[in-house]
Amino acid sequence: MALYAGAAKTVITPHVGCWMDGNVREEGSKGVHDDLYARALVLRSDSGATCAIVALDVCGFRRPIAEKIRATAAELTGIAPEDIMTAATHTHAGPAFLGILGEEADELLQSVTARTAAGAVKMAFDQLRPARIAWGRGRADVPVNNRRLRTRDGETHMNWEGLDPDDVAEVLGPDDPEVLALKIDDEDGSPIASVLNYALHPAILAGDNWLMSADWPGYALGLVERERGGVGVFLQGAPGNINHIDYTRPQQQRGFYEARRLGTIVGAAGLMALFGADDLCDDAALGIASTVKQIPGRRFSEQQVARAQEIVAAAEGPIKAQVDGVPEALFAQELLGLAARGEYSEDCEVQALRVGDGALVSAPFELFVEYQLALKKRSPLAFTGFVGYANDYQGYVPTPIAFEQGGYEPTPSGWSKLAPEAGDMTVDAGLDLLAQLVGDN
Repeated sequence: MALYAGAAKTVITPHVGCWMDGNVREEGSKGVHDDLYARALVLRSDSGATCAIVALDVCGFRRPIAEKIRATAAELTGIAPEDIMTAATHTHAGPAFLGILGEEADELLQSVTARTAAGAVKMAFDQLRPARIAWGRGRADVPVNNRRLRTRDGETHMNWEGLDPDDVAEVLGPDDPEVLALKIDDEDGSPIASVLNYALHPAILAGDNWLMSADWPGYALGLVERERGGVGVFLQGAPGNINHIDYTRPQQQRGFYEARRLGTIVGAAGLMALFGADDLCDDAALGIASTVKQIPGRRFSEQQVARAQEIVAAAEGPIKAQVDGVPEALFAQELLGLAARGEYSEDCEVQALRVGDGALVSAPFELFVEYQLALKKRSPLAFTGFVGYANDYQGYVPTPIAFEQGGYEPTPSGWSKLAPEAGDMTVDAGLDLLAQLVGDN
C-alpha cells in the first residue's frame, strides 16, 4: 500500500533557572548550551491508517503529559490519540518533568511543552506527501558499556565509581551496539526524515553540569541532518544498565567534549546505515497497536523497612548533590515511601508501530538491555527496535539476576518500583502486538 510521510521539529528549550532532571543537583539550570527539540514524524497509508511519533529532549514525563500531547495533537490532526507514540530521549540536561530526585517539576512549563510538541505533530501532518522507506543497521561499539561490574571481592559496583581496572573481575551483562535506522524519502529522493534507535544513557552531562543540552543525541542528529537533510528523530532504546563510561580508561573525559565525541560516532554509524539502505519501498505495510499491562510493584521485608528507617534517622541536613548516583539517605526515603503504599501495581502501556519489514515496540521503562536483545531475537520482523521512556515513566526494569546482585538500578525507589517479572511481561506483550500487526497485513 502507498505510504505518505511528514516530519517537523520545534524548539522546546525552557527558561534558564528551571530545575533539571536526571541527577541530584542543589540548584537550577544556569544557561543553555544547545537547544532542546520536539521532533515529530507522521506516517499514513492509502488504506487510511495514520500514526505519529514525537520525541522530546527531556529526561522523561508522566502519563498526564503524554495524554496532553496526544489529545492536543488529535485535536489538531484527527489522528487517534492511541495511534500517537510519545517518547523522551532521556537527556539528563533537560528540564525537571519527573521531579524524582528532589527537583521542582514546573507544571506550567510541562503544559506549554506538551502543546508545543503537539504542534510539531501538526506541522509534520501538514507536510504529508508520498514517501518511500527503508530500514538499515549500523554499529557503534565505542560509546556503549554495561555499567554494572563485579569486583574481585564479589561485590557489585557501578562503573562511575572510579574503580581500579585491575580490581574488576567481570562486567555483569551485555550491551547492544546496533544503531537501527529508518530512512524516509519523498518520491524525488529528497530526505523527509531519518529515525535512529540506539540504547545509551544520555547522562554524559551529569550532576556537575548546569547547562541545558540534548547531550550526545543532539550531536548525533546534528550530524545526520547536516549530511543527509530532512528531520532527524532519535528514539532511546533500553539503556537501563548501559552508559558511556569505559572503566578500562580512567583518563576518559566527561562533559561536552565526550558528548560530542560519542554522539558523532553514533551519528556516523547512523549515516552509514541510512546511506546503505538504498532499497526504498513505497508500498510498506503500516500499523500500530497497544495494550496496557498491570505490573505488580515491589515487596519489602520488615528488615528492609527497619534499616531504611535507621538510615533516614541518622541523616543530617539536606541531601547533597553528587555527579552520579543517588545518596543512601534518598534511597532510604524512597523505600519507605513505597512500603507505605502496601500492595500495589502500575498500569503500563506497551505499544508497537510497524512500518514495512520493521517495527518499534515502546514501553515507559528504563529496561535492561537484555530485554531489548530478547525482543529483537524473537521478533517476526527483519528489523525491530525498542523505544523506552514512552507514553509515561515507570522507572528501571532490571533482570531477575540483577535483583540478586544488587547495585544501583535494583535498589528500591520511585524509579525502581516494579517486581522482577516486569521485563518478561513487557517483552511478551510486545511480541504479542507484533504478531497482531504481522497477522493484520
